[in-house]
Amino acid sequence: MRTIHLDFDKPIKRYHEVVSELAVKYTPHGKVLDIGVGGGQILSLVTNERPELELFGADIHPSAKGKLSGIASKVYMLPEDHFDLSPVGDGYQTCIMSHVLEHLTDPVDALQKALNILAPGGHLIVAVPNLVTPANFIKVGFGRYSANEGHVMAWDRGHWVNLLNNIIKGEVVEIANDEVFLFPRTTPRNSWRKRLEVGLARAAPGWSFSLIAVLKKQGG
Repeated sequence: MRTIHLDFDKPIKRYHEVVSELAVKYTPHGKVLDIGVGGGQILSLVTNERPELELFGADIHPSAKGKLSGIASKVYMLPEDHFDLSPVGDGYQTCIMSHVLEHLTDPVDALQKALNILAPGGHLIVAVPNLVTPANFIKVGFGRYSANEGHVMAWDRGHWVNLLNNIIKGEVVEIANDEVFLFPRTTPRNSWRKRLEVGLARAAPGWSFSLIAVLKKQGG
């Protein structure tokens, strides 16, 4: 089972850019699958950089097909009541799960299923929202915000690394971050304020809005 909140018109955020850059970096060739495509932001960025890659999407909502029209070779529909990747097949060089895992009641099972559909030596790129951010601390302190609103799971950086290394026992090849929100979300991406937020995420990754990791499947 899962909980969902759908926003198919979300503008491109820094985590979309980071995840797409990692997909380009770790996909020398072959098929890329984005599970939970949302508005198609990540695959649209990937195809701009690597138009030769064969892109696929998977989602529970039919609107995903329209968002990936002309981008993905196919968009698979997944069941809403449980996490099942059998419709998508296997042999993917790269699999992406960006801001999906926090909606699932069994994230360990979901990660293992995503790793299973990879080709040997393939990579799984996963991003989840960080529970421990300055904005969350401030809002919770004033009783104005539920830091896990709309989600069924949450991690800080330490628990996230523990999940990947000690529970999944995956080969983590890279940990990345996106930005630390200090200013309104509408801050222009080319402004000094946004550059400050991105730079702060590098200096203090434990405050980053997203926790992002790349896992490699053994055998390649």
